[in-house]
Amino acid sequence: MNLYPPKPTIKDLQGFRLFYDQYAPKLWGLIKLANLSASRSETILMRTMTKAWQQPNPPWPAKKHVLTWLIGLAYTEGLPTEGLLTRIKTKS
Repeated sequence: MNLYPPKPTIKDLQGFRLFYDQYAPKLWGLIKLANLSASRSETILMRTMTKAWQQPNPPWPAKKHVLTWLIGLAYTEGLPTEGLLTRIKTKS
């Protein structure tokens, strides 16, 4: 019985890189608004992007909703909701 996940292929890694390059900067900007420590912010970003990539049925076809979905995942990874909307509205 193999307890380790299969080794990712080059295609998987290239796909993840494209996904990360497209969405991580936007998500990072939102995470930074939460004023968390750098290490906590990085952990939330890495866990969120990894968790999103590993989802069996991600919302790829509806690209306009991917960032909203990622923000929801970031909340489950520890992104605080309190005060964040106020900071977003202030920045606009």
